[in-house]
Amino acid sequence: LLDWLGLPPLDTTQGISLVPGLRGEPLPEERALHFSWLGREAAGLRYGPWKYHRVHNSNSLFNVVDDPGETRRVGGRGKDRPLLEALIAEYEKTSASFRAGFETAAAAAAGAPAIPPETRDSLRALGYID
Repeated sequence: LLDWLGLPPLDTTQGISLVPGLRGEPLPEERALHFSWLGREAAGLRYGPWKYHRVHNSNSLFNVVDDPGETRRVGGRGKDRPLLEALIAEYEKTSASFRAGFETAAAAAAGAPAIPPETRDSLRALGYID
């Protein structure tokens, strides 16, 4: 979003700009792109032509170049099984890293400086806090 608006990235950002993809340009294939659908309790990652989905405890792998509609699952057996296992391992590793980063940020926020008494009184008067 920052790139789209012509702004520099924040020091704390971990991702890459997807603006080239929005312009129809190729995205870097050497990096896995994570995604999630909160309402469907699904997540996964895209790596080059491969798209790994995890819905609840079910794993699926699609080749989105050969099958852009994601109608044919691959990777459950045979020669593609190692690729599926590698993508699952990558998903687990980076998801754990994301969680650790969020937990670190939450811990830092918990140690944030106290709200000055006059500001607290103003917020209480406005009904924002009890």
